[in-house]
Amino acid sequence: MRILTRPEIEAHDDLARQMAFHDRLLNMRLLTILHPKSGNEPPRLAFDNQVIITPRADPIASRYSVWGLLDQSGKPFPWIDLTDLIGCPGTEIGYLQHPDWKHAAPYLQFLNWAYLVCEAPKGGCALRHDRPREDAWDVFPQVRRD
Repeated sequence: MRILTRPEIEAHDDLARQMAFHDRLLNMRLLTILHPKSGNEPPRLAFDNQVIITPRADPIASRYSVWGLLDQSGKPFPWIDLTDLIGCPGTEIGYLQHPDWKHAAPYLQFLNWAYLVCEAPKGGCALRHDRPREDAWDVFPQVRRD
């Protein structure tokens, strides 16, 4: 697993502007996990200030998408779960490139060592970042591997 540097991320399209928007997730606490009414999509994450993070995947892939916690080597954590992160602030955001994925996927880091990504059958998912209090939203897209 490789973490993309900020210059690598911002070299893609309009990601410098988008990353400035997403940087505001830093130090926000995960408040709860919002489970969908149907079992066909992964849960959304609710943070401070009514911020919501929603995985974006095509309808078929979303049925099989799950939030995953990875360590620094890209392996799943066997002893920590998403619910264990409730109350914890995000300590970093960015993109990671897993060797098995076609595109780099956005991540949220917690506790300075746990990388939270939404995984789909073919790699990581893009994320929608909503800020209802500001009537603003943006997508944290996948980044093509060069």
